[in-house]
Amino acid sequence: NTLLNWLLVLPHELVSTAEALTWGSQTLPFTLPWHGQLSFGGWGVEGAATATGCSRMCSALVGFTIMVRRHRLLSLVKLGSYRLRSKVVREILRIGLPAGSSTFLYAAVGVVLTKIIAGFGQDALGAYGIGFRGVEGLSFMVVLGFGVATGTVAAHAVGAGDLARARAAGHVGVGMCAVVMALTATAFFFWPEALVGLFTDDPATLKIAAGYIATMAFCQLPQAAEMVYG
Repeated sequence: NTLLNWLLVLPHELVSTAEALTWGSQTLPFTLPWHGQLSFGGWGVEGAATATGCSRMCSALVGFTIMVRRHRLLSLVKLGSYRLRSKVVREILRIGLPAGSSTFLYAAVGVVLTKIIAGFGQDALGAYGIGFRGVEGLSFMVVLGFGVATGTVAAHAVGAGDLARARAAGHVGVGMCAVVMALTATAFFFWPEALVGLFTDDPATLKIAAGYIATMAFCQLPQAAEMVYG
C-alpha cells in the first residue's frame, strides 16, 4: 500500500541517458541500456484510493488462494460452513472486541492528532502525512507482521495448554522484531532527509518531515515491544 501510494499519488519522471539514470531529483547508482524519458503526472487522492484498493485486493486473493489449496473449493461453498454458532460467535466477540477497541482508539487518536497538526499549516500537515503514512508506515508493517505471527504461535500454545511456550513466543517475537526495528531506527536517525526525499522535494515539508522521522527513531524499539506483546 505504501509503495503503491508513492507510485500513484505523486508525479514521477524517469530520465535515462548514457551517463546517468535519474528518478525525479534522485540520481540512481546505475544506468540502463534504454535511453529516453518517461513521466507520470500522479493521480492525487484518486491514486491513494486506487493504491489501497489494489493492495487489499491482492491480500484477499492471496488469502483465498491459500484457502482453496488447503480446503478445496467445494468445502468453501457449503452453506453449512457459514452457519452461525453461538459458541463461536461469543468466542469471536470475546477476543475481537478488545482488539477492535484498541484499533478504534488508535484511529481516534490519529484523527485528533491530525486536527492539531493542521493548525500549524499545510507544510506541517503534509510532512506528518509523509512521515507517518510514507516512511514510518514501512517499519510499522514489519512490526505488525511480527505481532500477527507471534500472536498466532502464542494462541496455538495457549490452546494446547502450554503457557510456558506462549510466554516464550512473546519474548522471542519481541527479540526478533527488535533486531529489525533497530535497523529502521538507525536509518531514521541518520538518513531522515534521504528517506523523506523519496516522497517530496519541497524544502519546508522535507525539513519538518525529516525532524519527525529522526524523532521517531527513538520510538522504534518501544513500538516493537508494544505491538508484539499487545
